[in-house]
Parts: sequence; structure tokens; C-alpha cells
Amino acid sequence: MQEGFVSLREAANMEAINYKAFHNRISRHKEEYTILQAPREGGGKPEVFISVSSLSPAAQQRYRRQKQKE
Repeated sequence: MQEGFVSLREAANMEAINYKAFHNRISRHKEEYTILQAPREGGGKPEVFISVSSLSPAAQQRYRRQKQKE
């Protein structure tokens, strides 16, 4: 079930680790994550989004709970 993409910062919060640690994890294990890069409006480096289905089961539950609250 494909639920969508979340920003790298949101994914790190859902995984309950800091941003830099999550970025390093993705850099080391690129084949385990579905990544989407989108250009920023003001230019610069592209913004990175992570597929929710690539996150751990606990993080997926946090995502679903957050969506139910909205």
C-alpha cells in the first residue's frame, strides 16, 4: 500500500532519531528506501522526500495516527 511521501525531516521525527543520523542512514542504504527529489522553488539543492512504505513499521504507525488526527 503506497501512502505517499514525507520530507526527510518529518521521516526522521517519525523514526524518532535526529535529522543527521537519518540522512546518514539513507546515504549508506539507498537501496532500502524509495526516494523522490523535487526542485526547490528558490533554487538550490533538491528537496528529498521518503516513501512512507520505506519507513519502519513503528514510523508507519506514527504516520497513520498523525493523518487520523488531521
